[in-house]
Amino acid sequence: MYKGVIIAHSLGNLFFDQLRLETMLGLLVVVDMQGNQVRQVCGIPVYIEDYQAKPMCGSIRSVFLRRIGEFSRNVRVFPYADRAWISKNLDQYTFTDRYIEIPVVIGTNKWNVVDLRTISLPEEALYCVTANTIGLNIRPGRDQMWFGDFEDVDVDDIQGEASRWYYGSQSTLSLRFPFRGISSLCMRRSSSTNITTAVMFRNRIRVMGDAINKPNKDISLLGYLKGENAGKLTIIAEYWASEGSNTFGRELAYEHPGGTFNWVQFTSDLHMPPDDPEMTGDPATNAPRALRLTISHHPPATGVGYYWLDELAIINWEENLNPMCKPILKTPHERNFLRVEGEPGVYKLGLTFRSYRPIQADCGHGPHFSFETMSLDQSTEKIVFKPTAVGLSDTQCIVIHNRGNQVLIISNPVIYPPEANMFRIRWLTMQGSEINTPVFKCTSQ
Repeated sequence: MYKGVIIAHSLGNLFFDQLRLETMLGLLVVVDMQGNQVRQVCGIPVYIEDYQAKPMCGSIRSVFLRRIGEFSRNVRVFPYADRAWISKNLDQYTFTDRYIEIPVVIGTNKWNVVDLRTISLPEEALYCVTANTIGLNIRPGRDQMWFGDFEDVDVDDIQGEASRWYYGSQSTLSLRFPFRGISSLCMRRSSSTNITTAVMFRNRIRVMGDAINKPNKDISLLGYLKGENAGKLTIIAEYWASEGSNTFGRELAYEHPGGTFNWVQFTSDLHMPPDDPEMTGDPATNAPRALRLTISHHPPATGVGYYWLDELAIINWEENLNPMCKPILKTPHERNFLRVEGEPGVYKLGLTFRSYRPIQADCGHGPHFSFETMSLDQSTEKIVFKPTAVGLSDTQCIVIHNRGNQVLIISNPVIYPPEANMFRIRWLTMQGSEINTPVFKCTSQ
């Protein structure tokens, strides 16, 4: 913001993506005006695919919007109702703090990672962290990969996309066993062939600070894994320059012997080579600043084996926080991980999360709606949502209560309005195929 005027810098590419992963995400800025007065400014997150800007969906949306808020200056930008709300003044928004306590177990390796994605709400960011004892080092971290959740990140007519991954006929997205969200990566491998099932991330994953020539190479790999008669699993990290074709070696980032087991979290520190102090030329093409991942499933001893992977992340670790001093983090931000270091034992952390809400959301903009099914064979009785400044066509989540008082949450609905007071929702089975969709009648209350 400059002299009271909001300036929207670096919205991203509208049509043309690039090899850089971050150029595939962007914003469309919407300005609500009355006469020559600006009433509200907000941003709609989009994902660039096949030269088209498509509405972004899934957990990546809130992470992206929190990053936009973190790096915005002299103005409050925060996620709400799946948009970036931009507020110039303190009286344009309110905030809510939520406090929880969690146990943290530190083993003989003297560190553990707390995945805040599993305990925070999408629009929340960590505001403060405290501990019940001295001697702990706590560092926040952010995911640089973004697409490790194997979810479909855009709203279009194609379901079950994971467009940032290469995977062949023996690997697929699975709706059967997601760790979180609705899908995970399933890797199938038979003992009868010698061909290794491999999956590769399409893009280079760059470290923080690369753009300003201050690379932060303190990075770790985190993810979740489930096996069924699985063979050995290996994850290889290959180190690249930010641009060009120069590579700087590879390492075995993680290995699992296989077997049958339920979801487990795995973490591993990565060792990107340091910059050569005698390097000449452009560091973007002559220094290790990025990595690429290859995941391989080796043959099981007998029969057919399966791995499911979900919520992979390449974490860049940042400054130390002293939990005894109640450190305050500027919110919103996209730091979704805590690295806790200390002597082996069980500790208790107190976490305060903060979220923001625009004043307009409580002003009663728009009519009240009650939705009733027009098909008697549907179990849905009524759909109700609280009116906000966001219109029906922008609704990203609908909560359905049926006669048994059971609750179904539909995220990212695609709404087809055949006429003004009726609409239809695309309904998918667990296998991802479309089934008979209910038609709802909309009446004002």
